[in-house]
Amino acid sequence: PTAAMSDGGEMLLTASLDELPVHAWDLDNGSLMQSYRSAASPRNGTCLVGTELLVSARPDKKMVQMWAWSKDTVHCKSFTTEPIQVIECSHRGYCLVGGGKSGCVHAWQIPTGRLIRLWNAHFKAVSALAFSKDDALLITGGEDGLVHVWNLMEVLDVCSVADAAGNVPSNAKPLHSWSQHTLPVTSIAVGIEGDLSLVATASLDQTVNLWSLVDGSHMCTVSFPTAIRCVVFDPLDQAIYAAGVDSAIYEHCLVPRHLHQTTTSSVETSNDAMVLKGHSDSVNCLCFNEDGSLLISGANDGHALVWDIYSKQCIRRMLHSKPVTCINVLSKPKGILLRGQRPAKKGSKEGSLPWITLQKYALWKQEELPSADADLDSVHDLFQPTPPGGKKSNKKIKKARESEGEERERGVD
Repeated sequence: PTAAMSDGGEMLLTASLDELPVHAWDLDNGSLMQSYRSAASPRNGTCLVGTELLVSARPDKKMVQMWAWSKDTVHCKSFTTEPIQVIECSHRGYCLVGGGKSGCVHAWQIPTGRLIRLWNAHFKAVSALAFSKDDALLITGGEDGLVHVWNLMEVLDVCSVADAAGNVPSNAKPLHSWSQHTLPVTSIAVGIEGDLSLVATASLDQTVNLWSLVDGSHMCTVSFPTAIRCVVFDPLDQAIYAAGVDSAIYEHCLVPRHLHQTTTSSVETSNDAMVLKGHSDSVNCLCFNEDGSLLISGANDGHALVWDIYSKQCIRRMLHSKPVTCINVLSKPKGILLRGQRPAKKGSKEGSLPWITLQKYALWKQEELPSADADLDSVHDLFQPTPPGGKKSNKKIKKARESEGEERERGVD
């Protein structure tokens, strides 16, 4: 048999820093669906490119790996100039960013793989990345304890900052900078769009800070009895869940009055807090399933636990065998290769996979930057959804723009 079509439902991916496969689990029954080989992912080191590819950073080899669902081996590899510590993809799948050990952020265009911009974001290694829900902003956290918010339309518009020779500077100016944390930032979560557009940042300093993306103001600080590895919002932004190094998961309700004034609250003394206990070692990662009814946690004890968000009970337990550093949830993709099945033959429809090679260097040339307007169009393309008729090639898009320009000129004449 060859790769089969998905029968619906959701799939959970668990990864480890050790040289072990990424395991794909059926979230409905906890069965192991597939194992993708040759992975070693640090915390915040995996992400999904749309529904087609899994991406993992390999800082030990200065490499980024990608897997497709129709085969269990690495689909493509790309090498980088420095170890990539964390990696994240925009919600629409058009921009992939990686945080380097030096504090630099690498931004690649998908699916071309072109390195659009590389800039110095932090004084120490980048430790957390997150996109705003509309993909217009990128939030970065570093081991220097700083959190920066970047306007991608400005940062990726290389024409506006390039000199006459086409050289792009390595520095960029953030939209907001937050320095409330005193130890390395470990996680960043972005809430739903609204009047406040909340951002939660977690740190080893045992706090989670809440910020507003609207004006960059600090909303409140929540203190915990232990260092925090990960933080997520519940689907309605009514609570945050924080993963502690003491093996506990802390739920803290976001009291509306606390979000309109700078306050500090402690989980140990708050009536708005609840503790979920099921792991026996430090919890590294958290995420919700697509409808928000399940919370999934991964820990150093080698287990991924599934929690019912309403009863607060652990309803499922998956053994990864080594510390779980990353988890991702997605709908079961079409054409997934299940255990015991053979990959589709090359050249077949099921075997046709997207191939993305990430550029190692930003190879901008003066002739490639003809005007700010032309380059700004390419930046806009990063955040545009796929047209109803399907994806267009770059050549077709360019030809269509040229035709539109000629028509406008004829109209003026």
